[in-house]
Amino acid sequence: MAQAGAIINIIGAVLVVADAVWRVAKKTNVMDGGTPATDFDAELRRDKWRALAMSLPGPVLVVVGAVLMFIGD
Repeated sequence: MAQAGAIINIIGAVLVVADAVWRVAKKTNVMDGGTPATDFDAELRRDKWRALAMSLPGPVLVVVGAVLMFIGD
């Protein structure tokens, strides 16, 4: 079980690093100044939720892998 935890940990860590690299590569300056009623703000909010949803699997896998490694000892 410890080996499975280590493998899951590695996969999770790779996902975390890949997400960080993707965010830095796609970073843009947002200069809207609009209100929540503007279309641009709604798109930005959707993009933020999508980015959050895409960034969650990496840390979750790291935690699951750590728990499995702890249990496996």
